[in-house]
Amino acid sequence: MTTTIFATPPTELTLYQKLGGTAMVSDPNNPSQMIEQGRLSYRSVVDSTITLIVADIVADSQGNLGAHFAPIVSEVVGGNTTNVAVLSKNLTDFFSANTGGGATNTYSGLGMVAAHDPAQNPRMGVKANDADYDKFIGYVGLC
Repeated sequence: MTTTIFATPPTELTLYQKLGGTAMVSDPNNPSQMIEQGRLSYRSVVDSTITLIVADIVADSQGNLGAHFAPIVSEVVGGNTTNVAVLSKNLTDFFSANTGGGATNTYSGLGMVAAHDPAQNPRMGVKANDADYDKFIGYVGLC
């Protein structure tokens, strides 16, 4: 008699898990608190991306996304960084929740179309198109 053993195929890790998953680490922005490594990885990319976008806007680089971020940039120039923190949190939530971040990472913001349409989101300066999305992905790729 022959016995057949079926091996369970390995479970592929989610992107969130590949970025450190739910392992808790010290939060460099607030060392007295812990943060999931996956979430910290995303927040680092998000914050670096925001910095690159703002640097191009300030330098008036050709093709910058200043028109899109005009409402937030004008607030920051005026000394209010609250909405930049909200933007960072929302993007971190979005990426974490949509790449396997589990129950601890949820996104309750606007959908992609609404978030990038000033008629539905007053924090967006002008409506985004595919070229703008590609430009944003280019910033992410530099991080």
